Formats: sequence, structure tokens, C-alpha cells
Amino acid sequence: MLFRSARAVEAGLLSVLGIPIRGLHGPLGMLIFGSRRSFVGDPWVEAVTRMQERLTFAFQRRANQIEYGQLWKLSPDLMAIFDRRGLLLDANPAAIQALGWSLEELFSIGIGGIVHPDDRPLAAATMEQLIDGGAVNLLLRVRRSDHAYRTVSIRGVAMTAEATIILVARDVTDEKLLQREHSRLFRAYDMLRRSAEVARSAKDPHALFLAVLRVAVEVGGYRMAWIGTLDPETRIIRPVAQVGDTTGYLEGIAVPIDDMNLGSGPVGRAVHTRRPAISRNIHVDTGMAPWRARAIAAGFCSVAAFPIVVDDVVVGNISFFSSEFEWFGEDEELVLGDFVRDLEISLELFKREEERTRAEAAVREMESRRLRAQRLESIGTLAGGIAHDLNNTLAPIMLAAEMIRAHPASGAFAEYLHAIEVSAERGSALVKQVLGFEI
Repeated sequence: MLFRSARAVEAGLLSVLGIPIRGLHGPLGMLIFGSRRSFVGDPWVEAVTRMQERLTFAFQRRANQIEYGQLWKLSPDLMAIFDRRGLLLDANPAAIQALGWSLEELFSIGIGGIVHPDDRPLAAATMEQLIDGGAVNLLLRVRRSDHAYRTVSIRGVAMTAEATIILVARDVTDEKLLQREHSRLFRAYDMLRRSAEVARSAKDPHALFLAVLRVAVEVGGYRMAWIGTLDPETRIIRPVAQVGDTTGYLEGIAVPIDDMNLGSGPVGRAVHTRRPAISRNIHVDTGMAPWRARAIAAGFCSVAAFPIVVDDVVVGNISFFSSEFEWFGEDEELVLGDFVRDLEISLELFKREEERTRAEAAVREMESRRLRAQRLESIGTLAGGIAHDLNNTLAPIMLAAEMIRAHPASGAFAEYLHAIEVSAERGSALVKQVLGFEI
């Protein structure tokens, strides 16, 4: 900017050059040069003008550093700066507080030491991408100082001028857990709906067991589900149906629920308390000790056991296994409780139908016996009547034979008389037998 003024002339200045200096939000000031000669056509003016750009950039950068410094300190997001080799240079207070490590510990451990082992290849590839000048947005699991892993959403960008990489992360663990819980609940409600459908088409309890277990695995997303029945004499639960396990986990398993050791697991607890028993971490649940090795080998991490109660009597158990820790939340437990109650209602209906069938068979047997007794009574009455009639018929014959016997007879006449007496006596004996049958 070239200008002249009376005061400048009085001061002996022929030319004055003013260069405005701008900050982030507007002008910061003015840099003024005065000369006793003209600036017109002077190459020095061009050099000074270029210097204005550098000064403006310097002031703006310093202002940025001040603002960024406040953001670095006050931001709730986790921030970290790395060099182009991937070495940590700094971390903001939010990162220190969230992770629980001191800055010196983070320097010593390095980024690879806090990233989940399964996520380290992704972290390395991401760092390479940032070094090449790209920007990233991803999810990683990082380890806190208490060894618990948290899921963080990370955005990163390379700062070319400073030859550094800036990462900004936000803890989304609770959000992911909430999403997973919603997903589980959706599947559980769908499982509840589908179980009611398949229960109506089951022809017997075993078919019902297989149908509802298949729904639990295929719709509910459980790794395995099984049903065991309780022997009331031995107090042992043995599996009668299972779906989902291909490792042989249930082979040879029997749960004596009154055993202090074997009966202290989720199944035994559920039967004793008549309430759900949940192990959200099979690896540390002492009640799972007898089966822990085979459960881990099968890929199971958590289990929920529910008693099956029919007519206020515990008749068995149903268990759901998951391949994830902390799988069974309170809301999911309530939905599974409804699922089990539907199963119990179906079993009660089967029991009522079986009792009705037995009662009908007993009634039919009683009716058959009554009809048979009626027939026998009718036959007895008929036989008695015939016997009396025969007796009345034979009595005169026998009397006449006795009267003829009183007169002397010989030859063929005597033989005929004897034949009449013998036949009449035999008929009389048959009448006595018939009368005896009537009695």
C-alpha cells in the first residue's frame, strides 16, 4: 500500500509502505515502512510484500497453536501424536485418564502394546496408510492399565508440514455394548415368537424339545442349547435333547444336583433355587470347574440355565450357551424366562392330554368290564331259567320210573326202564351244575 501525507512530507519521507498483518479472525495490526525515496518500481517492495505472507502465516500458526493447545487439554476425546515411524510423541490428558497409563508408561509400552493382539495387523496397516498421506477411520480395541479392553473409534490424519500423525479417538465401548444388547434382544424376541409357532405343531415332548432348541440356536444365535430331565429317584439330570454342539460336550454328562461339587454349577443352582442361574464368564466361574476344560475347548464363554417346572414340580433344565463373554443381560434373561414358560405350558398341555388319554382308556376298560358282567348276568339268568324248566320236566319222569320199578319187570322191559332212570339222573345232575353256575 503506497500513500503520501503532509506529515510524511514534513518528516522528509517521500514514500510510506503499510502491510496489514492478519490473524485467524481478522487484522492483527499494520507493518509500516517509510523512505526518503520513492518505492515505485523498487524490487524491495515486492520482497517486503512476500514477507507479509510469511508473517501472516506465522501469526496464524501461533494462534492455531494456542487454540489447539486449549483443545488438546480440554477435549474429552482421546488424542495422540506419532512420528512417521509410528512412535508416540504425546498424548492428551483425556487419553491418559481413559487408558489409565501414564505418559511415560505409554512411551515404554508403545502403541502395539495396548492394541488387542487380533487388531494389531489392522493397526500396522493403518499406520502405513497414514504415513503415505491418507486419512483413516476405524475401530480398534485398546487395553487399559487394568487389562480391560475398550473399543475406540479412531480418526487419523498425517500432518505433512510437521512430519507427524495425529489420531483422535472416542470410546464407543458402551455404545457397541448397547447395540449388541439390542441385537440380542431382537433375536430373543424373534426366538420367542418362533417357539410359539413350532410348539403348536409338535406331536410329543421330544419333538417339542428339538423344535424349541433348534429355534434357540438358529434364531436366537446361541452356540448350543440342551434340555435335560430330572430323575426324581436318583436326583440326576441327564441330557435328552441338544442342538448346536458338534464337539461332544454333552457326551457322558450327568448332573447329580445334590452333589456338593457337580451340583454347584448353573444347572444345579437353577434346579435348587427354581430360578435362572447365569455364568457370564465360564473361565472364572468356580461352579463350572468340573466342565470348564471341555466348555473352553468347545468355544463356550457364558451359559444361562433355567429350571423347567410343570405343575409346580421341577422336571428338568434348559441351558443356553454363548461363544461371547457377558452375553446374558437382564432384559435378555426376562425374554428367555418367557421362552421357558411357553415350553412349560406346552409340556403341561402334553401332560393333560396324556392324563386325558389314560382316563379315557380307563373308562373304556370299566365299560367293557360292565358290559361283560351284564352279559354273564344275562347268561346266568337264562341258564337258571332253563335249569328250573328242565328240573320240572325231569321230576315227573324220575317219579314215574320209581313207580314202575315198584312192579316186577323182566327182560327187555327192565332194560328200558334202567335206561330211562340213568338218563333222568344224568339230566338231573346237569341241572344241578347249571344251578351251581347261576349261584
